[in-house]
Amino acid sequence: MNLGFHPDLPMTAIVIISIVNISLMVIAAFYRRRVTPEGPDSWRLRLGLVGVFFGLCSQVLYSVMVAALIRGWVPFYSRNSYDHLQGTLSNAGLLLSAATLVSALLAGGLRRYSGLWVAVTSGYLLVFVGFRCGAAFDV
Repeated sequence: MNLGFHPDLPMTAIVIISIVNISLMVIAAFYRRRVTPEGPDSWRLRLGLVGVFFGLCSQVLYSVMVAALIRGWVPFYSRNSYDHLQGTLSNAGLLLSAATLVSALLAGGLRRYSGLWVAVTSGYLLVFVGFRCGAAFDV
């Protein structure tokens, strides 16, 4: 019997999107603009860094939840305690994605566009994780 991990196309796409999102946030965190921290646009610089932090936290949270299911760290059946935890983590991730969206809208440059991309894609993925957890508890 072959019990190894065999990824399908949707799971492969989710993993690729997660890797791209984390890479975008790391690049945006270390990206240096020509704006001085004391200049008139210093608030955009700080807000961009806050958005990058929230986006990175949101995407890492989603990646850990997916890795837990892929690697079999939790049993995969409905009504287990992980579904409750996953629903809670999904809501926390959606809150982080919303904070990323707001701060990215007010930021500028690369941090704005990468923050918007990560907020939308990770929010989209987290919504469907939350829907799956909600469907597991229907009677």
